[in-house]
Amino acid sequence: MEKGLRMANVFIIGCPACAHNFKHLFCSLFCSPDQAAFTDVTAAQEPFAERNGTCVKEVSFYLDEGFKAALFDSCKDVVYSAANQKAMTYIGNGATDAQEFLEFLGLVKDNKTIPVGSPFQMNFPVLAHAPAIPPHIVPLHDALPACGSPDFRCSCGDCPSAPACKPYPQPPAPPPGVRGCARLGLGATHITCQDVAIWVPGMLLLLALLAAYACRRRHTTLALRASPGALGEFAASSPIVRAYSGVYDAPPELR
Repeated sequence: MEKGLRMANVFIIGCPACAHNFKHLFCSLFCSPDQAAFTDVTAAQEPFAERNGTCVKEVSFYLDEGFKAALFDSCKDVVYSAANQKAMTYIGNGATDAQEFLEFLGLVKDNKTIPVGSPFQMNFPVLAHAPAIPPHIVPLHDALPACGSPDFRCSCGDCPSAPACKPYPQPPAPPPGVRGCARLGLGATHITCQDVAIWVPGMLLLLALLAAYACRRRHTTLALRASPGALGEFAASSPIVRAYSGVYDAPPELR
C-alpha cells in the first residue's frame, strides 16, 4: 500500500486536500479500527505462498455517498503539471464521477491492461442500489476536507470551485433604452457616465492648452515691447512678427 500511495502522490502532491483524502481512503480501508463495520469479505482464495489458511479474493467496502463525493470532488480538477493534464487521468483512468473513480481503484490488477492496481478485487457498492446490505454494515462516513478549505487549500488551477477562486459578480446591466449617470444626478438622459468620463478630461485639457498659449503670447508681447534691442528692431521691420506680437500699427482706416 505504501508503494502505491507514493506512486499516486506524484500526480496529486500539488493539492494538499486531494493528497490527504486519497491517503485517508486507503488508511481507513485497511487500518481503521472500525474496519469490520463497513467491510464484507465476499470471496476467499488460497494464499500464493506456502502459508496456512486463506486470503481475501474479493471484498466489498461500504462507503457513504457523501464520503465518495467529497473524495472525488477534492481530486477531480487537480492538474499534473509535468504533463499539463488532469491527475484523474493517471490515478482514476479519467473517471468522471466518484463511483467510476473507486471502481478503477478497486479493480484487481489482473483485469487491467496495465498490470497495476489492487492485489484483490475491491467493490464499492452504491448504497441505494445494493441488493442486500449485511445487517452489521455501517457505511464509512468520515469528514473529508474540500480543496478550498483553509488547512488544505489548493491552487485555483487545481480547485476552481473554491470560494476564493470565484470571479467577482458583475454589476447588473442597465435596462434596455435607459441611459444617464446616476452618480452625477443625471437621470434618463442621452449622456452616460462613460461620456462624462471621456469629455470632461478632454475639455479640461483643451482649456489648459488655450491658457498656456495665451500666457505665452502675452509674455512674448511684453518682452518685445520692453526690449528695444535687436529683437525689437527685427520686430519693427517684420509686419508678421509685429502682427503676432500685437505691436503692428494698423492703417488709420482700420483703427
